[in-house]
Amino acid sequence: DAPPGEGAPPGAAGAAGPRQVQLQIDAEDAYSAQLERERAEEIERLAAQVSTVNMIYRDIASLVGAQQEDVDEIEDLVSRSHDRTTSGHRQLERAVRRRVQKHRCCAYFLCFLLLLIVLVVLAVIVARHVPAAAR
Repeated sequence: DAPPGEGAPPGAAGAAGPRQVQLQIDAEDAYSAQLERERAEEIERLAAQVSTVNMIYRDIASLVGAQQEDVDEIEDLVSRSHDRTTSGHRQLERAVRRRVQKHRCCAYFLCFLLLLIVLVVLAVIVARHVPAAAR
């Protein structure tokens, strides 16, 4: 047997024509359906990828938010440390001034004491050398 359309009488070719057209239409419909399924699958993959990217952005935003809290806390600690260091520096300067004043006061007291001792010694020496009648 010859395939349809080959070796058939000329009138038979016209009858096989609509069948061949129908097969071609069916093949095109199957191809279109396959393309539609592939597009739908691709759209689903893209939607899943977009969802994944969205989750990644949310995670990054969450991490950035958590890090911002840490950065704010560090900034607060640095500010407090600076304030305390400045306060400590002022206290040290005050302590140095008080120490200098204390040393000055001690030096004045020692000079006064030394002068008093010198005066007492001079008074004793003068009192011993002055004749008894002059007293």
